[in-house]
Amino acid sequence: MPVGGALEALEFYRSRLDAEGNVRPWDVDDLAEFAGHGDPFAGRVAPGDRPTLSFQLEVPEEPVVWIGAEPAEVYAWSMALEQSLRLWGLGPGDTLALFDYGSSPLVLLSSSAYLPYLGQGAAQRLGVTTVCSDGVANAADRMAETVEMLDPAAIVLRAELVVPLAGALRRRGVRLRCRWVALCCSEGAPRRVEAHACEQALQVPTRRVLRADAAFVLAPECPTCDRFHLDSDLYRLETVQGAVTVTTLFARRCPSHRYLLGAAGADSPGCPAAPDSWRVRWD
Repeated sequence: MPVGGALEALEFYRSRLDAEGNVRPWDVDDLAEFAGHGDPFAGRVAPGDRPTLSFQLEVPEEPVVWIGAEPAEVYAWSMALEQSLRLWGLGPGDTLALFDYGSSPLVLLSSSAYLPYLGQGAAQRLGVTTVCSDGVANAADRMAETVEMLDPAAIVLRAELVVPLAGALRRRGVRLRCRWVALCCSEGAPRRVEAHACEQALQVPTRRVLRADAAFVLAPECPTCDRFHLDSDLYRLETVQGAVTVTTLFARRCPSHRYLLGAAGADSPGCPAAPDSWRVRWD
């Protein structure tokens, strides 16, 4: 529940509660519509309240939409990234190259160099060194140079950068030797066909990342079961009228109850790699 009161105290949720007090599912478009009336936090932060940390969502058009959190909540968010990197086998001495926007949670949550409030970021806690380059196509040559110089163990890559990076590597005569590439986009997950195309273009195994920044959601595609894992200590998954929704348990300053996960489908927990995790399909 939000700090200082129940969901009824927050304007965004007040109109979304049914007679039993259940929240009607919503998505980022609902936030944008609400934010268009002059509140960049879209009614999810108590009037007059200002979170210690605020993040602007990557939405394609105006209006600007923000989410807010306290340091402990951001640390909990970073635990989802830590679990992702651990699931994918990164550990002490490895280097992770991040080819994504500097405002992406995959970057911000990885190291206190990008977000000092963390104390230690997700990669740091695993003994992993991170290097970041802007996730734009015209930086592909710099990305290829980074790969050539550092030979990273793994790469996080925006889906639209696969072709530019493959071309830049080819021009430099560099062959990727990393264990995997994690493909991401700003909302939801890249399609499975995009992951297959990435594997063909870069000749390395490809994982996918599921993101819903408006709800502080970050989930890795498991190499064991090919499903996205959401830690049950951080998230609660529900199916509401046939749609998969997620509630973020640590989000209190800017609550996230029953966020719609778009094209996702839900599977029962039980993967050997993380038996208690919620599992999500995304084709």
